Amino acid sequence: GTVGVGNVALDQVARPELEIVDGAGLAVGLDVAAPDTAVRNLAIYGFGTGTQTGDIRIQNVDSTLTVIERNVIGMTADGADPGGGSRSQYQGIYVDGADGGLIRNNLIGYTGYSGINLNLGATGWMIADNEIRGVGQTNSGWDAVNLVWNSGATIVGNLIENNVAPGIDVALGSNALIENNTIRGNASATELFGIDFEDAAGTNTVRWNLISGNTGAGVLVSGTTASVQVTENVIYGNTGVGIDLSSTNLIGDGVTLNDPGDIDSGPNSFQNFPVLTGAATNGTTVTIAGSLESTA
Repeated sequence: GTVGVGNVALDQVARPELEIVDGAGLAVGLDVAAPDTAVRNLAIYGFGTGTQTGDIRIQNVDSTLTVIERNVIGMTADGADPGGGSRSQYQGIYVDGADGGLIRNNLIGYTGYSGINLNLGATGWMIADNEIRGVGQTNSGWDAVNLVWNSGATIVGNLIENNVAPGIDVALGSNALIENNTIRGNASATELFGIDFEDAAGTNTVRWNLISGNTGAGVLVSGTTASVQVTENVIYGNTGVGIDLSSTNLIGDGVTLNDPGDIDSGPNSFQNFPVLTGAATNGTTVTIAGSLESTA
């Protein structure tokens, strides 16, 4: 299939011939602690004993060449939910203190916590061409893609669909690019959104994404977040507003009324929304009239 507004092709993941399953209550399935490491073409599930553990962990690696690709993570080799106590109880992929790696073309699902968790010091990662579904089974506050205290992540061309947890959360991170993803049918418990920026720094961009059918806002901007450009997306059918500049974190507060001169402060400076007053067509051209009072 395809994802995003640009109809980017989503590659299939071939069924691996190697399946690694936890049978002893181990914290980590594959612990990557060496530079220039690639993990490819395997299925792995069932691992994890705490929030910094899971099926694959990359920690304190000084390398830009860590590659995790073409794996089935959190599921059996044929892509099935292991079910109940056989599931990965914590993270699918956990990254901490490792910069500049690539997570590409993986099938990730049914983990207790996040599908992908980039934690403190995980700078400059690329997350591309993955399918993530059914995660957040134990704690839905850990999102399908969870970015905490990290910078420069690029999330492009992924299908993030039908997760118990929300889609993507940039919490206390900065300079994230979220582009040409399909983020659909996510969030059903305590945190409600498709994409969230909570106390995010730097300049962040959300563009060319298809964001639909999520519980809560399509895009939620909250806390001290100062700069998120949300442009050229298709956002529809979410239970909350499409773009919510919110005084409250994690669940949004609905429409924020415009203020004269747009001088109030808050997430994205509580940017006023445009007021549309009319639309007309001559059969070939559509003309829309309206106004926007803004300092931006």
